[in-house]
Amino acid sequence: MPQVSIIVPIYNVEPYVGECLQSLINQTLSDIEIICVDDRGSDKSMSVVRKFAHSDRRIRIVRNWRNRGLSYSRNHGMKYVRAPYIMFCDSDDMFAPDMCEKMLGAITYNHSDVAVCGVQVIYQANHDLKDSDDGFFAIRQPGTFKLTRSSHGICYGTAWGKIYRTDIIRRYKLKFPVGLKHEDEFFWPAYTLWASSITFVAEKLYKYRRRAGSIMNVAYQHSALNMDHMKIACCYFEYCNKNDVFSDVRNWFWGQMFPVMFSSSLRYSGPNNAATCLRYAQNFIDKNYQLYGLTLETQNTIESIKSYIKIGGNTNA
Repeated sequence: MPQVSIIVPIYNVEPYVGECLQSLINQTLSDIEIICVDDRGSDKSMSVVRKFAHSDRRIRIVRNWRNRGLSYSRNHGMKYVRAPYIMFCDSDDMFAPDMCEKMLGAITYNHSDVAVCGVQVIYQANHDLKDSDDGFFAIRQPGTFKLTRSSHGICYGTAWGKIYRTDIIRRYKLKFPVGLKHEDEFFWPAYTLWASSITFVAEKLYKYRRRAGSIMNVAYQHSALNMDHMKIACCYFEYCNKNDVFSDVRNWFWGQMFPVMFSSSLRYSGPNNAATCLRYAQNFIDKNYQLYGLTLETQNTIESIKSYIKIGGNTNA
Protein backbone atom coordinates (compact mmCIF):
# COMPACT_ATOMS: atom_id res chain seq x y z
CA MET A 1 0.00 0.00 0.00
CA PRO A 2 1.65 3.28 -1.07
CA GLN A 3 1.74 6.24 1.28
CA VAL A 4 1.38 8.90 -1.42
CA SER A 5 -0.35 8.83 -4.81
CA ILE A 6 0.91 11.32 -7.40
CA ILE A 7 -1.44 12.11 -10.29
CA VAL A 8 0.22 13.18 -13.54
CA PRO A 9 -2.01 14.05 -16.53
CA ILE A 10 -0.20 13.48 -19.84
CA TYR A 11 -0.97 15.47 -22.98
CA ASN A 12 1.53 16.50 -25.67
CA VAL A 13 4.51 17.01 -23.36
CA GLU A 14 7.06 14.78 -25.08
CA PRO A 15 10.03 17.17 -24.50
CA TYR A 16 9.31 17.42 -20.76
CA VAL A 17 7.61 14.28 -19.45
CA GLY A 18 10.83 12.28 -19.10
CA GLU A 19 12.34 14.88 -16.80
CA CYS A 20 9.08 15.00 -14.85
CA LEU A 21 8.93 11.24 -14.30
CA GLN A 22 12.63 11.04 -13.50
CA SER A 23 12.06 13.49 -10.67
CA LEU A 24 9.24 11.30 -9.33
CA ILE A 25 10.88 7.89 -9.49
CA ASN A 26 13.98 9.32 -7.77
CA GLN A 27 12.06 10.51 -4.71
CA THR A 28 13.70 9.79 -1.37
CA LEU A 29 10.31 8.42 -0.29
CA SER A 30 10.05 5.21 -2.28
CA ASP A 31 6.61 4.13 -1.05
CA ILE A 32 4.65 6.05 -3.68
CA GLU A 33 2.49 5.35 -6.71
CA ILE A 34 2.61 7.49 -9.84
CA ILE A 35 -0.70 7.53 -11.74
CA CYS A 36 -0.13 8.75 -15.30
CA VAL A 37 -3.35 9.65 -17.10
CA ASP A 38 -3.16 9.37 -20.89
CA ASP A 39 -5.27 12.21 -22.30
CA ARG A 40 -4.84 10.95 -25.88
CA GLY A 41 -2.36 13.48 -27.22
CA SER A 42 -0.86 13.46 -30.71
CA ASP A 43 2.86 13.23 -29.87
CA LYS A 44 5.02 10.47 -28.37
CA SER A 45 4.57 11.42 -24.73
CA MET A 46 3.05 8.06 -23.84
CA SER A 47 5.93 6.18 -25.46
CA VAL A 48 8.19 7.92 -22.96
CA VAL A 49 5.80 7.09 -20.10
CA ARG A 50 5.58 3.42 -21.09
CA LYS A 51 9.37 3.10 -21.05
CA PHE A 52 9.45 4.43 -17.49
CA ALA A 53 6.54 2.19 -16.47
CA HIS A 54 8.30 -0.87 -17.88
CA SER A 55 11.20 -0.37 -15.50
CA ASP A 56 9.31 0.97 -12.47
CA ARG A 57 6.21 -0.83 -11.23
CA ARG A 58 5.14 2.17 -9.16
CA ILE A 59 4.01 3.86 -12.37
CA ARG A 60 0.43 3.05 -13.33
CA ILE A 61 -1.06 4.13 -16.63
CA VAL A 62 -4.78 4.86 -17.03
CA ARG A 63 -6.34 6.17 -20.24
CA ASN A 64 -9.12 8.57 -21.08
CA TRP A 65 -11.38 7.19 -23.80
CA ARG A 66 -10.71 10.39 -25.77
CA ASN A 67 -9.03 13.74 -25.18
CA ARG A 68 -10.90 15.32 -22.28
CA GLY A 69 -8.60 17.93 -20.77
CA LEU A 70 -6.78 18.51 -17.49
CA SER A 71 -9.76 18.47 -15.11
CA TYR A 72 -11.17 15.20 -16.42
CA SER A 73 -7.71 13.63 -16.37
CA ARG A 74 -7.13 14.55 -12.74
CA ASN A 75 -10.60 13.31 -11.78
CA HIS A 76 -10.00 10.07 -13.66
CA GLY A 77 -6.65 9.59 -11.94
CA MET A 78 -8.20 10.13 -8.50
CA LYS A 79 -10.45 7.11 -9.05
CA TYR A 80 -7.39 4.86 -8.95
CA VAL A 81 -5.70 6.32 -5.88
CA ARG A 82 -4.75 3.75 -3.23
CA ALA A 83 -2.77 5.96 -0.86
CA PRO A 84 -4.11 8.02 2.06
CA TYR A 85 -2.50 11.15 0.60
CA ILE A 86 -2.69 12.70 -2.87
CA MET A 87 -0.35 15.04 -4.72
CA PHE A 88 -0.58 16.49 -8.23
CA CYS A 89 2.25 17.08 -10.66
CA ASP A 90 1.81 18.66 -14.07
CA SER A 91 3.71 16.66 -16.67
CA ASP A 92 6.00 19.53 -17.66
CA ASP A 93 6.93 20.25 -14.02
CA MET A 94 9.09 18.42 -11.47
CA PHE A 95 9.39 17.52 -7.80
CA ALA A 96 12.54 18.21 -5.79
CA PRO A 97 14.10 14.85 -4.78
CA ASP A 98 12.77 14.99 -1.22
CA MET A 99 9.40 16.63 -1.90
CA CYS A 100 7.22 13.60 -1.13
CA GLU A 101 9.14 12.77 2.03
CA LYS A 102 9.00 16.30 3.40
CA MET A 103 5.39 16.95 2.43
CA LEU A 104 4.23 13.64 3.92
CA GLY A 105 6.18 14.42 7.06
CA ALA A 106 4.64 17.88 7.29
CA ILE A 107 1.04 16.73 6.99
CA THR A 108 1.36 13.67 9.27
CA TYR A 109 3.62 15.05 12.00
CA ASN A 110 1.45 18.15 12.38
CA HIS A 111 -1.85 16.28 11.96
CA SER A 112 -2.84 18.74 9.23
CA ASP A 113 -5.45 18.42 6.52
CA VAL A 114 -3.18 19.92 3.87
CA ALA A 115 0.45 20.98 3.50
CA VAL A 116 1.83 23.57 1.10
CA CYS A 117 5.43 24.12 -0.03
CA GLY A 118 7.39 26.84 -1.75
CA VAL A 119 7.69 26.91 -5.55
CA GLN A 120 10.74 27.27 -7.77
CA VAL A 121 9.75 28.79 -11.11
CA ILE A 122 11.74 27.72 -14.18
CA TYR A 123 11.40 30.42 -16.82
CA GLN A 124 11.32 29.37 -20.45
CA ALA A 125 8.79 32.14 -21.13
CA ASN A 126 7.19 35.06 -19.28
CA HIS A 127 10.34 36.26 -17.53
CA ASP A 128 8.47 39.51 -16.91
CA LEU A 129 6.26 37.69 -14.38
CA LYS A 130 9.11 36.95 -11.98
CA ASP A 131 8.33 39.72 -9.50
CA SER A 132 4.65 38.79 -9.31
CA ASP A 133 5.52 35.09 -9.12
CA ASP A 134 7.88 35.73 -6.20
CA GLY A 135 5.05 37.33 -4.28
CA PHE A 136 2.35 34.89 -5.36
CA PHE A 137 4.25 31.72 -4.44
CA ALA A 138 5.95 33.04 -1.32
CA ILE A 139 5.59 31.10 1.94
CA ARG A 140 5.58 34.00 4.35
CA GLN A 141 5.20 32.16 7.63
CA PRO A 142 6.18 28.48 7.89
CA GLY A 143 4.32 26.42 10.45
CA THR A 144 0.88 24.99 11.15
CA PHE A 145 -2.24 27.13 11.36
CA LYS A 146 -5.96 26.69 11.81
CA LEU A 147 -8.19 27.19 8.80
CA THR A 148 -11.66 28.65 8.64
CA ARG A 149 -14.03 28.53 5.72
CA SER A 150 -12.99 32.03 4.73
CA SER A 151 -9.25 31.28 4.65
CA HIS A 152 -9.06 30.65 0.91
CA GLY A 153 -6.55 33.39 0.19
CA ILE A 154 -4.05 32.08 2.72
CA CYS A 155 -1.71 30.84 -0.05
CA TYR A 156 -1.42 30.36 -3.80
CA GLY A 157 -4.37 28.42 -5.19
CA THR A 158 -2.88 25.87 -7.57
CA ALA A 159 -3.64 22.16 -7.13
CA TRP A 160 0.05 21.28 -7.29
CA GLY A 161 2.59 22.23 -4.63
CA LYS A 162 0.40 20.64 -1.97
CA ILE A 163 -0.41 17.31 -0.33
CA TYR A 164 -4.05 16.45 0.41
CA ARG A 165 -5.91 13.87 2.43
CA THR A 166 -7.61 11.34 0.19
CA ASP A 167 -10.46 10.79 2.65
CA ILE A 168 -11.45 14.47 2.54
CA ILE A 169 -11.48 14.51 -1.25
CA ARG A 170 -13.65 11.41 -1.41
CA ARG A 171 -15.96 12.18 1.49
CA TYR A 172 -16.91 15.58 0.10
CA LYS A 173 -16.90 14.48 -3.56
CA LEU A 174 -14.29 17.00 -4.60
CA LYS A 175 -13.60 17.08 -8.33
CA PHE A 176 -12.14 19.49 -10.85
CA PRO A 177 -14.80 21.12 -13.08
CA VAL A 178 -14.58 19.41 -16.45
CA GLY A 179 -14.35 21.55 -19.57
CA LEU A 180 -13.24 24.74 -17.79
CA LYS A 181 -9.86 26.43 -17.48
CA HIS A 182 -8.68 27.80 -14.11
CA GLU A 183 -10.00 24.61 -12.50
CA ASP A 184 -7.66 24.99 -9.52
CA GLU A 185 -9.53 28.13 -8.51
CA PHE A 186 -12.50 25.90 -7.76
CA PHE A 187 -10.70 22.91 -6.27
CA TRP A 188 -8.53 24.73 -3.73
CA PRO A 189 -11.24 26.86 -2.07
CA ALA A 190 -13.62 23.88 -2.19
CA TYR A 191 -11.05 21.70 -0.40
CA THR A 192 -10.42 24.34 2.26
CA LEU A 193 -14.13 24.27 3.14
CA TRP A 194 -13.43 20.95 4.84
CA ALA A 195 -9.85 21.43 6.05
CA SER A 196 -9.33 22.56 9.63
CA SER A 197 -5.56 23.09 9.57
CA ILE A 198 -2.73 23.81 7.13
CA THR A 199 1.03 23.38 7.34
CA PHE A 200 3.43 25.58 5.36
CA VAL A 201 6.83 24.27 4.29
CA ALA A 202 9.17 27.11 3.31
CA GLU A 203 11.43 25.07 1.01
CA LYS A 204 10.84 25.36 -2.74
CA LEU A 205 10.05 21.71 -3.38
CA TYR A 206 7.84 22.05 -6.46
CA LYS A 207 9.47 23.09 -9.75
CA TYR A 208 7.00 24.92 -11.97
CA ARG A 209 7.94 25.46 -15.61
CA ARG A 210 6.70 28.58 -17.37
CA ARG A 211 6.86 27.79 -21.08
CA ALA A 212 5.39 28.98 -24.35
CA GLY A 213 2.40 26.89 -25.40
CA SER A 214 1.41 25.82 -21.89
CA ILE A 215 -2.23 25.88 -20.86
CA MET A 216 -1.76 29.04 -18.81
CA ASN A 217 0.05 30.92 -21.54
CA VAL A 218 -2.62 30.02 -24.07
CA ALA A 219 -5.42 30.90 -21.66
CA TYR A 220 -4.14 34.39 -20.91
CA GLN A 221 -4.92 35.73 -24.32
CA HIS A 222 -7.95 37.67 -25.45
CA SER A 223 -10.26 34.70 -25.78
CA ALA A 224 -13.77 33.65 -24.85
CA LEU A 225 -12.05 30.89 -22.83
CA ASN A 226 -11.48 33.46 -20.12
CA MET A 227 -15.19 33.53 -19.41
CA ASP A 228 -14.23 30.41 -17.49
CA HIS A 229 -13.14 32.56 -14.54
CA MET A 230 -16.76 33.48 -13.84
CA LYS A 231 -17.99 29.99 -14.63
CA ILE A 232 -15.59 28.67 -12.00
CA ALA A 233 -17.07 31.13 -9.48
CA CYS A 234 -20.52 29.82 -10.38
CA CYS A 235 -19.36 26.22 -9.85
CA TYR A 236 -18.09 27.13 -6.40
CA PHE A 237 -21.36 28.93 -5.58
CA GLU A 238 -23.36 25.85 -6.60
CA TYR A 239 -21.08 23.46 -4.67
CA CYS A 240 -21.39 25.52 -1.48
CA ASN A 241 -25.15 25.69 -1.74
CA LYS A 242 -25.42 21.97 -2.47
CA ASN A 243 -23.42 21.27 0.70
CA ASP A 244 -25.24 23.88 2.81
CA VAL A 245 -22.12 25.89 3.63
CA PHE A 246 -22.66 29.02 1.57
CA SER A 247 -23.70 31.06 4.62
CA ASP A 248 -20.16 30.57 5.99
CA VAL A 249 -18.46 31.97 2.88
CA ARG A 250 -20.97 34.40 1.39
CA ASN A 251 -19.00 37.51 2.32
CA TRP A 252 -15.81 36.01 0.90
CA PHE A 253 -17.62 34.89 -2.25
CA TRP A 254 -19.43 38.16 -3.03
CA GLY A 255 -16.73 40.42 -1.60
CA GLN A 256 -13.64 38.70 -3.04
CA MET A 257 -14.05 35.63 -5.24
CA PHE A 258 -16.78 36.86 -7.56
CA PRO A 259 -15.28 40.35 -8.04
CA VAL A 260 -11.84 38.89 -8.81
CA MET A 261 -13.23 36.33 -11.25
CA PHE A 262 -15.43 38.95 -12.91
CA SER A 263 -12.47 41.30 -13.30
CA SER A 264 -10.27 38.51 -14.68
CA SER A 265 -12.89 37.40 -17.19
CA LEU A 266 -13.44 40.94 -18.39
CA ARG A 267 -9.74 41.73 -18.60
CA TYR A 268 -8.54 38.61 -20.37
CA SER A 269 -11.52 37.92 -22.63
CA GLY A 270 -10.76 41.00 -24.70
CA PRO A 271 -13.05 43.66 -26.19
CA ASN A 272 -14.80 41.27 -28.58
CA ASN A 273 -16.11 39.21 -25.67
CA ALA A 274 -16.77 42.03 -23.19
CA ALA A 275 -20.50 42.33 -23.85
CA THR A 276 -20.98 38.60 -23.29
CA CYS A 277 -18.96 38.81 -20.10
CA LEU A 278 -21.05 41.68 -18.76
CA ARG A 279 -24.32 39.91 -19.55
CA TYR A 280 -23.14 36.74 -17.86
CA ALA A 281 -22.22 38.63 -14.69
CA GLN A 282 -25.47 40.58 -14.68
CA ASN A 283 -27.57 37.43 -15.07
CA PHE A 284 -25.70 35.67 -12.29
CA ILE A 285 -26.11 38.61 -9.90
CA ASP A 286 -29.80 39.04 -10.75
CA LYS A 287 -30.45 35.37 -10.08
CA ASN A 288 -28.34 34.76 -6.98
CA TYR A 289 -27.35 37.93 -5.14
CA GLN A 290 -29.01 38.47 -1.75
CA LEU A 291 -28.21 41.15 0.82
CA TYR A 292 -28.89 38.94 3.85
CA GLY A 293 -25.81 38.45 6.02
CA LEU A 294 -23.50 40.59 3.90
CA THR A 295 -21.28 43.29 5.35
CA LEU A 296 -21.61 46.84 4.13
CA GLU A 297 -18.22 46.52 2.47
CA THR A 298 -19.35 43.47 0.50
CA GLN A 299 -22.59 45.21 -0.51
CA ASN A 300 -20.64 48.23 -1.75
CA THR A 301 -18.36 45.95 -3.78
CA ILE A 302 -21.29 44.35 -5.60
CA GLU A 303 -23.01 47.69 -6.11
CA SER A 304 -19.83 48.95 -7.77
CA ILE A 305 -19.82 45.94 -10.08
CA LYS A 306 -23.49 46.46 -10.95
CA SER A 307 -22.83 50.11 -11.74
CA TYR A 308 -19.84 49.16 -13.88
CA ILE A 309 -21.91 46.62 -15.78
CA LYS A 310 -24.56 49.21 -16.45
CA ILE A 311 -22.06 51.81 -17.66
CA GLY A 312 -20.08 49.21 -19.59
CA GLY A 313 -23.17 47.99 -21.37
CA ASN A 314 -24.14 51.50 -22.36
CA THR A 315 -20.65 52.20 -23.74
CA ASN A 316 -20.24 48.81 -25.41
CA ALA A 317 -17.20 48.13 -23.20
